Amino acid sequence: MALAAGVAGTRYGRVVVDGGKVRTFTASGPSDRPINAGVYLMRKAILSRIGTAPCSLERDVLPGLAIEGLIDGCIAEGPFIDIGVPEDFERAQILVPSLLRRPAAFLDRDGVLNEDTGYVHRSDQVRWVEGARETVRWLNDAGYFVFIVTNQAGVARGLYSEDHVNDLHDWMNLALRENGAHIDCVEYCPYHPEGTVERYRIVSGRRPLDGSRGRRRGRHSRPPLSRRRQPVRLRHEACAAATKNCRFRLISRTAATASLGSAPNSLAAAF
Repeated sequence: MALAAGVAGTRYGRVVVDGGKVRTFTASGPSDRPINAGVYLMRKAILSRIGTAPCSLERDVLPGLAIEGLIDGCIAEGPFIDIGVPEDFERAQILVPSLLRRPAAFLDRDGVLNEDTGYVHRSDQVRWVEGARETVRWLNDAGYFVFIVTNQAGVARGLYSEDHVNDLHDWMNLALRENGAHIDCVEYCPYHPEGTVERYRIVSGRRPLDGSRGRRRGRHSRPPLSRRRQPVRLRHEACAAATKNCRFRLISRTAATASLGSAPNSLAAAF
């Protein structure tokens, strides 16, 4: 059970926690105890405790589980808002969008996450850059969206297909998850003006200055990783960011740690 601490007022019932276990629930009133934040991770067996409908978890199920010592309570960090009354619902219209704004890190793939040994397109070819996976996890934990932006001219040169690119990115994301990290989105460009595959032998377009998105690939087999075919041009990303009133920062190897704070030492090499 997720618990919210530091919530003032007499509107909410309170939760008595001892040794990490939820022991009981108290009636609403002034108290410095945490409240039930309404987020649960449950085993399927809990469904057998639900009687006839309608059923309230808070009233009919959770008290019994607490008496048996079967509920772990965890204080959830971050803002808490209950939209159960009109005043708080109106306040949420401003608070929630502000909470959803997060910084993002755009990482090249070859030479940043994996060593650039030339046209990497299979998992057995991947040699992770030292500290890269830990760096991605640090960015995740620090609240950053983590995006990969990569040119994959090997598709245009007929060395491998877009399926190879997508499958490799899926594999990389699964490998990162084994280290507690993840990539939120991948964008890649398969085009090259000297390509041997005709449909990819073009000069790829740039991101428009109005910040609109380019062509999007529709296959999403493993959310949240998405596949997009777009040109990788940081100069134009900066222009698009400026028109959308977003801050854009290109972080060099030497400036990475100083710019992002208490990042691991590998971060400077990964950026």
